[in-house]
Amino acid sequence: MARVIEALEATCACYLWCMTRPLRLLPCLAILSALAVGCTKYDPFIGYAYDCECGNLELNGRETGLRLAEAELLEDGLWRYHIVTDVRDEQELEDRADPRDLSLTLTTEFNGSFTSVVIDAQDTLLQAQQVDAPNAIIPWTVVSANLQLEGDTGSHTMRINSIVLEGAPGEAALTGIVTLSVND
Repeated sequence: MARVIEALEATCACYLWCMTRPLRLLPCLAILSALAVGCTKYDPFIGYAYDCECGNLELNGRETGLRLAEAELLEDGLWRYHIVTDVRDEQELEDRADPRDLSLTLTTEFNGSFTSVVIDAQDTLLQAQQVDAPNAIIPWTVVSANLQLEGDTGSHTMRINSIVLEGAPGEAALTGIVTLSVND
């Protein structure tokens, strides 16, 4: 009788071991699938710097990305020009640093075809400020500027022969050609 009980126990143990084998594999399968999903490689996020594709502007010989270029008619013959450019360097763009923009606002008369504008330090026609995210505004001093404006009804072109600014990071020189869309 003892042998029968031992044989029965052995048969039950073997039966239980065989029946629970899939249950013992479940944790292994769960770990393997978590590793497979967790180790999936995706291309890294590559942020982009917005460029309005409205010209080129160089800051101290380095190309910057133009964000905005608009011309606004204030009154008969008096125009206001807005230019915003991203002044972050390549490393800051790659690191996705907070935006740092240079905003230029020129208010001048424009005769409709061609105007040359020369500005010295005493003139207030051209205003410049650096706008750092999230909310810092740093005014720059305009030392001098030499610009040419050409235009028609749909757009104006500003040739920036030179704009020299002084600000917190030091002196900055701007050159370039910008096509400004005309706002109604």
